[in-house]
Amino acid sequence: MILASSERGQPRRRAQPAAGAQEASWRTGRENLPKPHRATRPRGAGGVLIVDDEPINRLVLHAMLEEHGLRVAEAASGEDALQMLAAERFDLILLDVRMPGIDGIEVLARLRRETGPSQDAPVVAVTGDTSRTVEEYRSLGFARVIAKPISFAAVEAAVRSHPRPAEPRSFR
Repeated sequence: MILASSERGQPRRRAQPAAGAQEASWRTGRENLPKPHRATRPRGAGGVLIVDDEPINRLVLHAMLEEHGLRVAEAASGEDALQMLAAERFDLILLDVRMPGIDGIEVLARLRRETGPSQDAPVVAVTGDTSRTVEEYRSLGFARVIAKPISFAAVEAAVRSHPRPAEPRSFR
């Protein structure tokens, strides 16, 4: 590949990467992560809604839950979550507390205030915020708290502690 000519008018060439190698990029890597999606399932069938603005957190949670037979849907913002919650019933909501726009605390407050199919669904706070105690999150209406970084054991405990119509396959 010719980039420019040298001072002597001779073309300079850039070294070609080895076969199969990828060139380095200054991108963050987020552009390669999957976009949020709704799981394929009948309307009103329940399941778990993951709400987080970070794609990697949604990806990790989605993989943990889906691997064990749970139906999973995702929202990348509080606004998206409220639209989904107004239209569909979910058995459990895993909600990031700190998000741009409408944060998790406001999503929970609106969910409880407005009538909808998921109004009474248990909501689990997923957070890296250590400024509040578990008791403070519970006083805000959260059923449980999962601390970031996300652990498999914490997700398992949250899912097992809330009744659902369909039991997942064993987490072990």
